[in-house]
Amino acid sequence: MTEEFPVKDLGEAAVLLMAGIPLMEVRTTDGVCWFVFDNKDQCRAVSNSYWFSEYLVDAKTFRETMSRLKNRIFSFKS
Repeated sequence: MTEEFPVKDLGEAAVLLMAGIPLMEVRTTDGVCWFVFDNKDQCRAVSNSYWFSEYLVDAKTFRETMSRLKNRIFSFKS
């Protein structure tokens, strides 16, 4: 059984999505949005590559993915 992997960094969440890791849910806690992914081990590997600038992605797809995630964030605002 895999564990969840919550992240609040928008860029990191976009890269995890682009890596094909399923987004389980978006949570808000005290005004902070958390993107919750499945498969902690796979997420950790992709995340480490992202933070050390080793994970390369298509710029246009990255921008589009970031935009989709921002829409999810703003859907919580009332």
